Amino acid sequence: MGWIEENMKSTHIRKILSQAISLGMVISSALIIWKGLICIIGSESPVVVVLSGSMKPGFKRVHEQRDSKEADILTKGDANLYDDRMLYTSSNRWLQQKYIMGRAVGIP
Repeated sequence: MGWIEENMKSTHIRKILSQAISLGMVISSALIIWKGLICIIGSESPVVVVLSGSMKPGFKRVHEQRDSKEADILTKGDANLYDDRMLYTSSNRWLQQKYIMGRAVGIP
């Protein structure tokens, strides 16, 4: 009976090792895909999903300069009570067009 118990133990160990290797391959594949997207898109966070309304973007005011027709923007996001001026540089009270690098796309 000793060889049956020994055979069952080795089979159990093989199953555990097989499952651990499979889990490692799944995690490695996910990381490779993530890093590939980072390289292709050129962003540190290529996929971001916001499920709550806390990150809903908002523009409080747009200030248009008459002489240059450029629009300066004051943002209010993250469901905050106040605008985002504390995030701007100390010399800026409005967000200028040159500081806007992209746009948000929402899917309703």
